[in-house]
Amino acid sequence: MSDYLFRNHKNQPRKASTTTMKDAVYELLNNYKIKNKYDEAHIIQVWGDLMGEEVASRTEGVYIKNHTIFIKISSPPLRTELLMRKTNILDRINHNLGEEKLQEIVFR
Repeated sequence: MSDYLFRNHKNQPRKASTTTMKDAVYELLNNYKIKNKYDEAHIIQVWGDLMGEEVASRTEGVYIKNHTIFIKISSPPLRTELLMRKTNILDRINHNLGEEKLQEIVFR
């Protein structure tokens, strides 16, 4: 085994010209113009985590188009309840993204 693992390493400060992995990935996504698709996939993936198991089990489809998220809910009473909490849900999703990506929610 290499002695590299057992050497005493001192934490060196990061050089000014280096970037974090997160910044590098976002720059790559922006350069290839796929950041919007990445954000959409992320929202769809975390929908169940954000809203809970009960809402996730009654969600039949989620897609995003023109800064609007469309969510198909199979339960009419749940749909009505979600409509009343629309602004709160939109804030939670945008907070999870870290930016104001979505402007509207449509429940169907």
